Amino acid sequence: MFTNTAEAVASVADPSDFIQAPPIAKRAPASPPVPVRPPRNDEALAEVLRHPGIWRRGTASRPKIDAEPTGNANLDARLPGGGWPRGALSEILIENDGIGECSLLLPALASLTQAGRRVVFVAPPYIPYPPALAAAGIDLAHVIHIDAADADTHWTAEQCLRAGCCGAVLNWLPSADYRQLRRLQLAAESGAALVLMHTRAEPKQASFPDYEGDVVSDVERFLRERMAQARAAGVAEEQLVLDPGPDFAKTPQETVAVLRALPRLHALGRPLLLAISRKYFLGAITGRPPAERLASTLAAAAWAVDAGAAILRVHDVAEARDLLAVKAVLDGRDEVPDFDAMDEELKWIRADR
Repeated sequence: MFTNTAEAVASVADPSDFIQAPPIAKRAPASPPVPVRPPRNDEALAEVLRHPGIWRRGTASRPKIDAEPTGNANLDARLPGGGWPRGALSEILIENDGIGECSLLLPALASLTQAGRRVVFVAPPYIPYPPALAAAGIDLAHVIHIDAADADTHWTAEQCLRAGCCGAVLNWLPSADYRQLRRLQLAAESGAALVLMHTRAEPKQASFPDYEGDVVSDVERFLRERMAQARAAGVAEEQLVLDPGPDFAKTPQETVAVLRALPRLHALGRPLLLAISRKYFLGAITGRPPAERLASTLAAAAWAVDAGAAILRVHDVAEARDLLAVKAVLDGRDEVPDFDAMDEELKWIRADR
């Protein structure tokens, strides 16, 4: 695991209306519906076909796969991508355990640990022998052994993969079924993000440090330092997300100063998350308590999208989603979606019934 058409029904006040009603003429049987092929979306199809796990018969070469070299040229030549595929599940089939199967992995594990990436052994059948691992070039400081019960090995391995901080997770699965393997594959593909948030106060403590008039520089410096620490701990660059921490150890004025300086934080090269829902600075601007800050939250959310925020954390998800949907259409990034023109609930002026 490297890493419906509904009929209209009129209500009748008096049942005698039915007695005087003329007979209903028989209608000719309807022709069977003609299936209509939906329009082909070539762009969407091309996007799917670009997935590295898809190979089209007749193509000259297989798609490029990001892989970790095995350290064995002959084995690399036989594996897709020239090594153990990253972000994927690799299964080594052996007749019995303990016959040296780990020797196939040692060079790659050595390379990963020397780069500061964690290697996790989940419930191996035998306790890993540290001297042998060290002799193979594996940095033991980045090796973790988890002795999980048989019923928990799949869950344990899945959590390690989703954590996103492991270079490799080794798991012995003598009785795994398709569902379990599929979950592990999805976990290996997705990993997880680490959100680094700026604050200079203890959790749940109201504290406003003296930033000497330059809170933006402190936020920038803090995030750079935490990014370096995360990389040193084995977290991949693509898993880092930055949060400037609006209202955390900041006055409303300082929060606004940080938000206005988002271009400086974009220069750090990672996606920005903004948690601006119902925040104190919104109350300072509008004079409203948290329960009455929906409008100001949506205004801030619209601004944040234009300012380049990649992720928004909000309380009122449906309202924020509607805002983003309307904004995307008005900005020209989306078109008005298909809708039911006969749905009277969507209309401002109702049709006469």
